[in-house]
Order: sequence, then C-alpha cells, then structure tokens
Amino acid sequence: MKISITSNIPVVSTKLLITPALINKALKIAVKKSALLVERYSKMRSPFDTGRLASSINTRIGKFTATVSPTVDYANYVHDGTRYMRARPFMTQGLEDATTEIRSVFNRAIKGVL
Repeated sequence: MKISITSNIPVVSTKLLITPALINKALKIAVKKSALLVERYSKMRSPFDTGRLASSINTRIGKFTATVSPTVDYANYVHDGTRYMRARPFMTQGLEDATTEIRSVFNRAIKGVL
C-alpha cells in the first residue's frame, strides 16, 4: 500500500498574493455602491419644495472612503432643525434606509473574493 501526499503550493501562493488586491478592489467598489445608496435614499427623504436641497446631495469617493453631503447652505438647519423649525434628518434617515442593502453589498463583495 502506498500513500502519496502532494501539494499545489505554487498555485496557492500565487492566489494568496493576488487576494489582497482582489479584496482592495472589492472593498473600493462596495464603498462606492454603499455611498450611492445613501445618496439615493437621502435624496428621497429630503424635504421637497424646489428640489434644490435634494439635487445638492452628492457623493465624493476616496480610496476606501466616501462622503455623502448636501452643498446648499441651509441643509444643516433643515436636517438638525432650529428653535423655529423641527428637525428633518433626511441624511440620517437615508443612511438608515440603506443599511440593509449596504450590508448585502459588503457581504457580496467579500464572498466574491473568497
């Protein structure tokens, strides 16, 4: 009786070298998709009068970061409220609405690499 054990170390080593790059790429894409989801839901939740507030919400993508924010000067007053106006936290609500989808985006990204 003969037992042979072989390994495919060169193939495994090559895949291990490639994996960090694949993870980086997958995470960059997941961050971008997640930010765009927050942007979409925040626009849907923003109070609508002229549409200027919603249309000012934009996304800036970094390497592994993204910033979603409105650019009109009155956005903080609408979001946080004032002593004369109740808060309408459209950005926070947009994030909350997108949370489940964001989890799915990251889960798919990691599963795609593994």
